[in-house]
Amino acid sequence: MPGLPRGKTFADGQSHYGETEGIGRKGQKKHWIFITAPMRDENGDIVAGMEMSIDITRRRHLEKDLKKSEEKYHAIFNNIFNPVFVVDQESLEILDCNIKAVELYHSGGTPLTGKLFGDFFPGRGPGGHDPAGEIPKRNLQGKAYQGRWQADRCGHVGGTGPVLRTGRVSDHHQ
Repeated sequence: MPGLPRGKTFADGQSHYGETEGIGRKGQKKHWIFITAPMRDENGDIVAGMEMSIDITRRRHLEKDLKKSEEKYHAIFNNIFNPVFVVDQESLEILDCNIKAVELYHSGGTPLTGKLFGDFFPGRGPGGHDPAGEIPKRNLQGKAYQGRWQADRCGHVGGTGPVLRTGRVSDHHQ
């Protein structure tokens, strides 16, 4: 009994809380959070212990499903052939990008996140905007590329904002 949460409460007179797992009535794996508390008499002696627990099995299943979904999303996002950038709607700061964007625009050891999307499009309007969508692009080493980009509105961790996709990327000779 001393190894169980209520047993610890009897042994040290303190409340204990945490998570545990076990087997349910039907033999399935279950998850619980618990809290224990000592019950004292008028002399301060522990005469009973109280334990409350909440079944969080459904929550654990949802967390597992969410993790699988995130892994699928990242696999799709990172295997899209063209560069994809998730940017802040106001500043066009790069919040995330796929592997192809890193391959094309990355400069050894310099992360793309935190940079402004417009920095890759010199000579354009604010933030490198071009309404026609046809833009020269430069990676961090200054190599020029020609391509077309599209903006889609999308929900992401930072809120809702544009996801920018670049297509038909080719070398551009100046």
